[in-house]
Amino acid sequence: MNKRLSFVKAAFKRCQVECWLSISALADTLRPLQTISGPPTELAVFEPHELRMMIEAADLWLKTAIMLAINTGIGNSDVGRVKWGHFVKKMIGDKTETRFILPRGKTGGRR
Repeated sequence: MNKRLSFVKAAFKRCQVECWLSISALADTLRPLQTISGPPTELAVFEPHELRMMIEAADLWLKTAIMLAINTGIGNSDVGRVKWGHFVKKMIGDKTETRFILPRGKTGGRR
């Protein structure tokens, strides 16, 4: 099992222990994770309805973390590093747009 999958498993276990999320309620409806082989690591793939179920069952903080990860494609450790300064407002014409800018963890380069 790769590191990311182990981290997700540990996170769900912690949620169950702290009673933040009812894992038993999800267990009957979630199928085992499908993995896609390919360089550089294997990726865990959730179906859209499974993601919706996790979002609906999560508290506000966890819901925010899940939505951020889904919409930006960042991983677990990156979600933990997010600060308000990573959200940058920019004027485009007469509209204000907010962008999420988080440098890569190891290299600090752009994503």
